[in-house]
Amino acid sequence: MRCFTNFAGALLCLASLPMLGVAQQPEPTPPEETVRIPTQEVHLTVHAQGAFPGFAPKLRPEDIGVFEDGVAQSITSMRSTPASVLLLLDTGAALTFAKSRDMIALTARLVIDSLPETTVCSVFQYSDRTDVISAWTDKREEVAADIGPAIKSGRRSLLAPAVELAVKSFASQPIGNRHLILITDGLNGSSAMDISAPVFADLAAANIAVHVVSYTAIEQNGAEEAGKTVRINTRPSRPRVPKEIFDEMVRGLPISVEVKEFLKTMNEATQIVIIDLDGERKKMLRTRRGEWAKAEINLRELANETGGSVFTPTDALGLATAAAEVARSIGSHFDVTYTPLRPIIESESRTVRTISVVSRTEAIKVRTRKKLMTGK
Repeated sequence: MRCFTNFAGALLCLASLPMLGVAQQPEPTPPEETVRIPTQEVHLTVHAQGAFPGFAPKLRPEDIGVFEDGVAQSITSMRSTPASVLLLLDTGAALTFAKSRDMIALTARLVIDSLPETTVCSVFQYSDRTDVISAWTDKREEVAADIGPAIKSGRRSLLAPAVELAVKSFASQPIGNRHLILITDGLNGSSAMDISAPVFADLAAANIAVHVVSYTAIEQNGAEEAGKTVRINTRPSRPRVPKEIFDEMVRGLPISVEVKEFLKTMNEATQIVIIDLDGERKKMLRTRRGEWAKAEINLRELANETGGSVFTPTDALGLATAAAEVARSIGSHFDVTYTPLRPIIESESRTVRTISVVSRTEAIKVRTRKKLMTGK
């Protein structure tokens, strides 16, 4: 009986083998992993100008079209967000007809006071080196109060290193609605800024709109007048002989009261004829005028490439007006985003894509940066 049982158990074990084989089918080979190409949402700082200057229109996604290398893109968002504004002040004054501490401070205060209330701002000054007057803050009144005492003049205006530090400073701010306001003569040292330098391309890559309040016209006019052989000095000046000394000198002279008054008028005159025969000085002024002219062209190109604006006043009043106007225009910018139809591959070499934005309504004019930098 025991043998039968063992035999029957063996048969049952043998019979179960095929079933076990079915239950232990090899697992299928897992499919190959899908290669995912990273895409980035691109931010554009878009300026929208309505029928009335200074008033931001109500912009909607359907009001504009965004193009990348001529191909229409789909807008993913459009927001009116608080702006990040860095004010960069040129305080280099080795040779200048426009820059003084009082003028720089006044212009800067007008910018800060005229910015939209929600703006976060920072202020740098540059000459031989770049200094931070105010770190990023939304306390605009405190910033305006700190500017005057902090202004320091230097010998040279080193613009490129200052812009490089400004770009790095923006890394702490949101990617959308970024603005750099340059109050400058556009010189880097004694020469016009080099618009092809990588630091200026970095501004567009970082989505920073550059706005310029330019000294170039005032400087050129001043250099032209100063370079004349014969000119009339119309600037207020101190008496050539101090009043107390002059009065003592003429008191005992045997001349009439009328002649004394005439001499007093001549001593205190603010208009005197100046004859300048310094040929080397004239040559230097002509050279500097040429550099300021080049700088003005390059500043306009920089503003155009980044979607910003340029103001080139010809006198102190125009400078103040430009400062207030450029600040108010910050409120007319929108943060617009899209996901490129052609994916951005960060591992590829750096390439440049052309960006354009167009208005679909006659009532609104728009602008933004011209380039998108991709890759490394």
